[in-house]
Parts: sequence; structure tokens; C-alpha cells
Amino acid sequence: MKCLLPVAILPLLLLGGCGKKTDAARGNFEDGLRTYLERRGDLCLAKSSWPIDVTPHDAAMGTRDAIQMPVFERLGLVRSTDATVDVVQDDGSIPVQVKRYELTEAGLRDYRSHEIGVNATGEKVAAGDFCVAKLTLASVVRWEIAQATAADRPRAVVSYTYEVSAEPWTRDPEVQRVLPAVARVISGARSAELKESFTQTPDGWVADDLLPGDVRVVSNPPRPPAPGNP
Repeated sequence: MKCLLPVAILPLLLLGGCGKKTDAARGNFEDGLRTYLERRGDLCLAKSSWPIDVTPHDAAMGTRDAIQMPVFERLGLVRSTDATVDVVQDDGSIPVQVKRYELTEAGLRDYRSHEIGVNATGEKVAAGDFCVAKLTLASVVRWEIAQATAADRPRAVVSYTYEVSAEPWTRDPEVQRVLPAVARVISGARSAELKESFTQTPDGWVADDLLPGDVRVVSNPPRPPAPGNP
């Protein structure tokens, strides 16, 4: 059956109607972004291995863990104990006193498995991390189509705004100070623009990060134990 529409609404084809899912249309890019953010929209801190040890050298240098862990401890997300570890040096190993931080029950609620890639066979690759927010689509702002060659599939770069669902403790002023990138993402909800690259496939426009690729996880630490458990 042919699709017959009044001439006056033909411009709306890009938004649906008789349009195809492979069209460079707002609705198709919205679908692609919703899928992408559902799978890859977690905002995580790259803290997959616990416990985390902070050495006196870390404290003196003001490393990321050295400035963040005390703030997390004040909020009840981690707890610290004193420990001794062997640090390997050129002339052997020496014992070093460290502050060891472990996730509390409250902190464990924010430690979750999230997708980090797709391997060459199309299987999703996941890893655990300490995640503090989730992004969802607000609106597609614009898109740019790359000129495809005979050997390439059409590609597009899509700009969009986003919504953020963040843990309440991320509003703490000290958290915003020690997690400036997270603070910027949260404050940019519905106004800041992000970009994502897409490739046209028979199933529609797919974010490049969701296409099969050479993704490997060298080490995926197990989920940290609950406090008091081995």
C-alpha cells in the first residue's frame, strides 16, 4: 500500500509518518540517543577497585583520592582504617602506613555494573564502578551529516541537551569542589550541549560507541564486600 499524504504536511516526513528509521531525522536521532544513554549514560568516577589506599605521598601531592576520600567519609559513603602496605622500590620493599578506605553500606548502593563497550562479536562488556548520576535525553539540538564515500556508511555528529538524575549527596558544596567535572555535568542539565557520533545501519542510526569493536577488560575487580564481610 502506498503512503499518501497532503502536500502541506510533507515536511513532517522527517519527523515520522512515511520516513524510514535510516533517515537523517530528528526522531531517529532521538531514538538513537535514548538507546545510547540508557546503556552508557551512567556518570562514574573510575573507582572500580576497593579498598582504596591513600599514602602519605598521595596526601602531600594532593592526589584525587587524597582529597576526595575524606569528603566521602564525612558523608558516610566510605570509612577509613589505618593499614600497612609494602611499597616496592629499587632497592627492595619498605612498609608504608596508609589510610585505607572501604565502601560503607551507603556507598555500596552507588557501586554498580555498567556497560563500557561492545566487543568484536557484538557482546556487551560491563565493569563495576562507583557511579553518581544518570543522564537521559532532553532534546536533540542539531546534527551534521558527514559526506560518505562509496565504501563508508553515512555518519553524523549529533548535539543534544540532557537531563540528570544524581545522588542527593552530589549537591554538597565539598563534593562539588572535589568532583568539579561531575558538578559541571549536573549544573549543565537542560542547557549544556553534548555531542555523540552516529553511524547509519540497517537498523537505524547507532551511536559509534555501541558498535562492535575491539574492547577488552584487562581486570574487572569483583564487587567490594559489604562492611564486616570478608
